[in-house]
Amino acid sequence: MFDANMRHSPEGTAFFAKVLSTNDALKSHGIDEGDFIQCVKLASEPDQARARVELKSGDIEVSHVDSLDSYWLVYEGMADGSDFISPDSKKICMDMLA
Repeated sequence: MFDANMRHSPEGTAFFAKVLSTNDALKSHGIDEGDFIQCVKLASEPDQARARVELKSGDIEVSHVDSLDSYWLVYEGMADGSDFISPDSKKICMDMLA
C-alpha cells in the first residue's frame, strides 16, 4: 500500500519512501522493512498509482494496487531534501545520494 502522500503526488515527482512492510518480491531485490528507497511517481491516478524504485541493482516498478495486501510504503520527503518531517530520515536519505 502507498500512503496518501505517495498516491496523490504529481506524476514525475522524485521522492523517498520508507518501507514499513515488505513482501517476497521486494525482498528479492534486497528491500527490507525499515529501508528508505528512492522513487519516482509514474502515474498520478491515486487509486492506480505506480512508482519506479531506483536501486543500484536496477529499477523496479511498484504499484498501489499490487501492494494493497503485501507491502506498505510511506512517503518520507522529496529527493531534493525538502518536505521531510524527520531530520533523522532526511539525513539518511540525503546520504544515499552522496
